Amino acid sequence: MKNEQVNFLLRMREFDRLARAFLTEHPDGVIVDLGCGLDTRFERVDNGQVEWYGLDLPEVTELRKELLEGHA
Repeated sequence: MKNEQVNFLLRMREFDRLARAFLTEHPDGVIVDLGCGLDTRFERVDNGQVEWYGLDLPEVTELRKELLEGHA
């Protein structure tokens, strides 16, 4: 695995950890994911109470719907 891939995975794991920590303190909190792209963090950290908004440019949102149908 290349260094860039390892760095990406470590960043993703850290952001997931931070989101879970926030939701531990604020289980019914609101998260706004700006520039969410194809991010699937919601599926990994959803606690069933969070209000989550994934925002991006319209063309990215359409691509997300096509590629991640049922997850967007």
